Amino acid sequence: MRPLQAGVAVAAVQSVVASGVLSFAAHQRECGRRGLWSAYDEDLVDATYIDLTHTITPDTPVWIGDESPQAFLRATNVSAPGVPFSWATDGFAANAYELHTDQLGTQLDPPAHWNPEYPAIDELPPTFALRPLVVIDVTDKVKKDPGYQLQVADVRAWERTHSTRIPQGAVVFVRSDWSKQWDTTDPAELSEQFPFPGQSLAAVQFLHLNRSILFHGHEPLDADTTPDLETEAWLLRNGYTQAEGLTNLDLVAPVGCLVSMSFPKLRGGLGGYARFVAICPSSWTHGFRIGSTPEAPMLKQPAPLVYDPVQGYRRAQSLSSAVPVAAPTKGSDSLWPTYEKSIRRAKYIDLTHTLTTDTPVWAGFTTPPAQFRQAVDKRTGVAYSWEVDGSACMAYRFETDQFGTQLDPPAHWNPDFAAIDELPPTFAVRPLVVLDVTKKVCKDAGYQLQVADILEWEEAHATRIPPGAVVFVRSDWSKQWGVVNATVLAASFPFPGQSLEAVQFLHLNRSILFHGHEPLDTDTTPTLESEAWLLQNGYTQAEGVANMDGVPASGCLVQMGFPKLRGGLGGYARYIAICPPSTEAGVSIAETPEAPLPKQSKPLKFVPGQGYLRV
Repeated sequence: MRPLQAGVAVAAVQSVVASGVLSFAAHQRECGRRGLWSAYDEDLVDATYIDLTHTITPDTPVWIGDESPQAFLRATNVSAPGVPFSWATDGFAANAYELHTDQLGTQLDPPAHWNPEYPAIDELPPTFALRPLVVIDVTDKVKKDPGYQLQVADVRAWERTHSTRIPQGAVVFVRSDWSKQWDTTDPAELSEQFPFPGQSLAAVQFLHLNRSILFHGHEPLDADTTPDLETEAWLLRNGYTQAEGLTNLDLVAPVGCLVSMSFPKLRGGLGGYARFVAICPSSWTHGFRIGSTPEAPMLKQPAPLVYDPVQGYRRAQSLSSAVPVAAPTKGSDSLWPTYEKSIRRAKYIDLTHTLTTDTPVWAGFTTPPAQFRQAVDKRTGVAYSWEVDGSACMAYRFETDQFGTQLDPPAHWNPDFAAIDELPPTFAVRPLVVLDVTKKVCKDAGYQLQVADILEWEEAHATRIPPGAVVFVRSDWSKQWGVVNATVLAASFPFPGQSLEAVQFLHLNRSILFHGHEPLDTDTTPTLESEAWLLQNGYTQAEGVANMDGVPASGCLVQMGFPKLRGGLGGYARYIAICPPSTEAGVSIAETPEAPLPKQSKPLKFVPGQGYLRV
């Protein structure tokens, strides 16, 4: 690979700015942010961010009937069958996975897990993205009774203590501290542990029917301890969702926080490998803060990633991921007013492709890129089914983690930098900028974003790109997705991209968090010089984004997340644009059935080679 002349590129960028082609002297005054950027500036930028998600490893505890361990493999090169990609030989590496169940780790259960007539994970609306968070603490009762089940009295006691009703549409997480055993108890023993803290049927019915919450979540692997799981059965058979396998609830304020949630958009998925991040007001003393967390670039780790055939990519030593404690900053004691004022009435636009067995991937990876299978009960050797077991589950073989709409961590190209599980929770919500180059792409299919395009955007919108923003480049390339044959689309050349000067300008002159684009690669140079500069130097990037044509160029937020797979070199990501209510595209919370979700037109049926479909 030829050496990148970064100094020359930066000098060219500085020359463009110094030339005075576009002067920003008139825009140095601080005017109020438009749209939802003001909500970020006023409250979210100074908030604390706490990850509520367990890292997924081969040994992550699973339900007693599910197969374990999972297999963390290496993606292999189709040009050299059986030979894995490596940093030394190819300049990058990628993972492959054999996951025996989608009921794995911290997750979100869609109702289709128990009822095929209700939505699967890919059919949940984007309005789930960001909600008020309530934490009900039952740890004192669990210390006396390890099998304590949440009661209606606990819900009412929380409301009396905090002098407020649980907000409509909120997410309610139940703190039991059961998760503190996760990394200290043998996974098989933890899976079989009984009794465990849960939720009574009366309590979850009260939360839904009397408080109209979005969903509840708990730390253990199941919702309750009754022989027929009556609480979980009532929820999922009737169109509700629930979160399982949560952690770090002891670090979250019981009132006033928000929760950001994401999960891969796997077609027909019956479980969601989820990411939950609590966003607490600036007065809270636990959590990561954007201003003090290295993000762009990330810090180098103390040891490189090394592949272990049993455990996958891991480090001999890592930077601490412990949730920090810091002095509170001046500001709001609650983010709920921000949600009520700015977020609740917003429009939500999903920027994520649905993942299928036909999803296009880079030509060097194995195709089809994924196998969607029925999960098997290891005790019987028979696939789970709604008819026999009351619930069904998926299993997956992923040939690469460079798959679909994703987030590239820098470890994809440099093992000394962060893998996907090492990215901080502060990524959860950011101002979104959309740079539209569609007219130029119509004239030149291989058009590469230039610094001039960025300066033109700033001139047109009378503002500089905010520090810490996410910048997505709209090319409409994604409109071919699902229309053009996946293999043909993956091999199409040229394609819209980003010049090295442009991505360097965005990072070095505008201090963005990361940029994103619609195609499968960053640029069309022989050495992928833009992608190489980004990832080899500790930056991240999004690929395969969609639906940019409906998103305003400024004033929106982007909410994001990805499964926390240890040593992950790509992230099966979900991006949701949260836009002002006046936005024509998108859906709003008020107009979207969520809890319960509506029945679908046809039940899910398993189709070999395709997974669960509505046929």
